[in-house]
Amino acid sequence: MHRELKEFGLTDNEITIYLALLELGTANPAEVTQKTGFSRAYVYDALERMQEKEMVSSVLKNNKKHYTATEPKRLGELAGQRLEKIRRLIPHLESLQKVSREEIRVELHRGVYVYKTLLQDIISTLKHNGEVLIFGIDDETLSQLDKHYLTNLKIYFSKLQKLSIKEKVIAKRSAKIIKESKTTAYKFLPGKVI
Repeated sequence: MHRELKEFGLTDNEITIYLALLELGTANPAEVTQKTGFSRAYVYDALERMQEKEMVSSVLKNNKKHYTATEPKRLGELAGQRLEKIRRLIPHLESLQKVSREEIRVELHRGVYVYKTLLQDIISTLKHNGEVLIFGIDDETLSQLDKHYLTNLKIYFSKLQKLSIKEKVIAKRSAKIIKESKTTAYKFLPGKVI
């Protein structure tokens, strides 16, 4: 029950106060203090916060503020209202997310002609002065898998240069780099790392 009530933004102490108010009915802060054992100052502050969260309401009795816990059935309505607010907010949040997806893109490609597809995708996606980060490459292995690999690589490097796209490659120290490019910076790691 505590976990579910926390979904309404209540702290553990506020939950204790809410449950005490359910038992007391309508009570002033002194009565809530006596029931919960919390200090009167804390109870006053907590009740004000809980009123903002719509978990309690207040009435004046004999010029003194008394509080009542929100009806348990009303919690369902409150949850529904909050859910509706979130549903209305989702399109805006998704529009923000699309921007970040365009800024950073990570993909994993596999297969015999994967590198040709990857090179074409990079060229068609990146803009002028963009940057490509590649991890784990071996030209010798790729050229054995795809007989057109070196031709495609030459075209790719030419397009990188025209678009002023920089490429950074991290590979095993044992990897064979057959054709290096002026637009590419290489870093080599020990074979055990990759």
